[in-house]
Amino acid sequence: MLAILDEFRRLGYDPRSTSLRIGIFGAEPWGDGMRAEIESAFDIDACDIYGLSEVMGPGVAQEFAEPRRDPRSGKITSLPRSSILAAA
Repeated sequence: MLAILDEFRRLGYDPRSTSLRIGIFGAEPWGDGMRAEIESAFDIDACDIYGLSEVMGPGVAQEFAEPRRDPRSGKITSLPRSSILAAA
């Protein structure tokens, strides 16, 4: 995703202008700094897929985004990263 961000910047495009709202990323190690850069640049929630290649590959568990609703209107206002689901 950072390579795509570099290309957006090289071409002069605003990465926040896309319709992306959630990104599901996995298979490579990435830390909080990379997550923050991706979320900030694209204005998305970045979720991680956890896996153990020695056991069964990606998909052992995954973060997910849970809708946050405005208490007055009931409309969904954002999708914050909130939990981890374990695969069966």
